[in-house]
Amino acid sequence: MGAVMIDTRLQSELLALLSESHAAAAAMTEGMLHSPDDPGVDRIVAELRRLSELISRRLGAIVDAHGWPGVSLVGEAGAKAAYRLVSHALALPEFQRSMLPRIERAAEEGEASWWDAAHLEDRIRAMEGRPQKYGTLFGPDPAGQMMPHPAIESPETVDALRAKIGLCTVEEEAHARRDAWTRRGAIPSADEIAKQRRDAERWASLLGWRVLE
Repeated sequence: MGAVMIDTRLQSELLALLSESHAAAAAMTEGMLHSPDDPGVDRIVAELRRLSELISRRLGAIVDAHGWPGVSLVGEAGAKAAYRLVSHALALPEFQRSMLPRIERAAEEGEASWWDAAHLEDRIRAMEGRPQKYGTLFGPDPAGQMMPHPAIESPETVDALRAKIGLCTVEEEAHARRDAWTRRGAIPSADEIAKQRRDAERWASLLGWRVLE
């Protein structure tokens, strides 16, 4: 059987779209405080939604035409770009939810990274206010220790689940993250941690993942 030829045109399209997404996000938030309490938050949300809709239309057309753009079609770089584009569409909850099973199937077939699939699953759950499945999201607890956040749904079985998809244990990942965090020397105070968590809850509501209270 001959070698599989990567679709370089499609790969370039995905990489260009990702570059556009990064540039648009940087321009949109330049000078902003990135807080849901900022005076310009309505404009930020509107721009995030516009950017998310642009991503969803263009990536959705690619998926409709080719299926999920996996490694054999667009190479490692193209497949990673496709995942990152989905992760950028924060203001379109239904789009992210609809892409998750496609990425999971691609991971099962060796066409996508299991880390990407697990991280998207956990990110969606966090935005919805639910516990994580894989424990890929971390943050400081009130004592300043790096821990899985939100909590893990089934902590007694999560390491076995992670092992099946080639991930280290939660404690090993927590240790690595704590070391990296300590080296950066930017340990927030308990008040800062509490504010970060309140802001995350507010953003989830503003971006349409939960009902505003």
